[in-house]
Formats: sequence, C-alpha cells, structure tokens
Amino acid sequence: MKVGLTARHNLDEALEKAGSILGTIEDRAEVSVELDTASALGVEGLPLRDMSGLDLLVLIGGDGTILRTLHGLETPVPILGVNMGDVGFLTNAEPQGAEELVVDLLDGFDVERRDRLQASVRGENVPPAMNETVVITSEPAKILNLEVRVDGREAEHVRCDGMIVATPTGSTAYAMSAGGPIVDPRVDASVVVPLAPFKLSARPLVVPGGSKVEVELLRKGKRAKLVVDGQFVRELDEGDVIEFSRAEEPALFVKTWQGEFYSKVRQKLE
Repeated sequence: MKVGLTARHNLDEALEKAGSILGTIEDRAEVSVELDTASALGVEGLPLRDMSGLDLLVLIGGDGTILRTLHGLETPVPILGVNMGDVGFLTNAEPQGAEELVVDLLDGFDVERRDRLQASVRGENVPPAMNETVVITSEPAKILNLEVRVDGREAEHVRCDGMIVATPTGSTAYAMSAGGPIVDPRVDASVVVPLAPFKLSARPLVVPGGSKVEVELLRKGKRAKLVVDGQFVRELDEGDVIEFSRAEEPALFVKTWQGEFYSKVRQKLE
C-alpha cells in the first residue's frame, strides 16, 4: 500500500506522532512524507502535490490542517486524520493507539465520501470547499445588500454582514456558530446562513444538495470578499454573482468507529 504522511509543522507533539507512525509502518508500506514534515523529521520528502497514486494519507493535526491539506491535494485521497487540534471535528482518530490503527488499515478499510461545495465568480471556479464558502463584507461595520436565489428563484433579499453557504460537514463549523442547523453528513443538502441579518424574518435555509445557489451583491459601492474554508480569499465587486453547486469530486475519509458523527457532536460540541 502507498501511504502519505503529513503533520502540523509547528506542533512538536504532532511531529513526534508522525515520526512514531513512520517508524511503525515504513517496513510494511511504501511511505511518502510531505516535504515540510520530512524536513522536521530529518528524512526525504515530497511536496503534497507530487504525492501521486496514494492509497491512504495519514494526517496528524486538527481541522485546520485537514482543510489546508485538502486544498493542497491534486486529487482526492482517503484521509485518516489523527486529532492534535483544539476540536478535531474532521479528524477520525485519536493519538492514543494511532500507530496500531494505521497498521490495521494497511489490510484494507472502508471510505466515506463527503460532498464539497464549488463556488464560481464570473465563470471562474475557486477551490472547492469542504466546510463552507463565505461572502463577507470587506469593511467592518459596513453592511451588504444581498439577494439569494435557489435554482433561479429568489429565496431571500437581506441586508447583512455576509452569507455562509455550507456543506453538511461544514454545518458544525462557522455555520453553526452563526445560528445554522447541525446537518448529518449523510443528508444531501446545503445550508445557507445569513450573518447578522438586519431583518427579523431572515433565517437559515436548508436546500437540496443538487441545487444551484446564487448570491448577488446588490448595493453599489460596497465591496466584499469570498472566503473558502478560511484558506482562500477572493475580492468581490458590486454586481458580482457568486454561484454555488456541488463539487465534482468529494473529499474521502477513512471510516473508523472513532469518527462516528453523533458521538462527535456529543463529545466536541458540549
């Protein structure tokens, strides 16, 4: 089996765990170590984009590390995330016993597919989102005027600080903090959540996952930003229409009992 290994570079505990996993499996699998992780461990490495044909990517870090890694991959790879972050909602294993778990996975594993969200502006795609894409004001305390359309029909017209369009996976992240619902990742849906709406009737929407959602900037002279998973930012101009749809390629995660959704909700979101 071809296994990739990467870790949060600025966390000694993550690098130590990466070294332990590498020592455990390097004689049992063909292991490629991501360049920065390899440099910290004193071994040869490869840039993430050059790791082709992987059967499994073992990642030691938190949700931010997973999001950054997903944005750096050329093609989807099944990910085993070992939690070394504050929350670790996207991770599916804990540090204790991670070495034994990875050894077990070398004999095979099941894969969970998670839909991602594709946004485009003026016909140009931005990187797909695992959690959410946010249209947000570029100037603090300056309100936006947004129209939301679902499959061509107006769903909302609201003045607000911005608008979140999230996947079910992302429903437990920024969207939840803004008052959106928690959505089981098996549900085929997207969540649309206004940020600080100046309208009593403005509420989050749950729309079919196959829908085309459009957010249009209406107010003249107001600029905004498009932020994808906190990793990618694009400037928006008045009159821009941001189109959202299901991304062609999902993210892939290794199924483990430690990654069961409702257990995570109970344990991590109390």
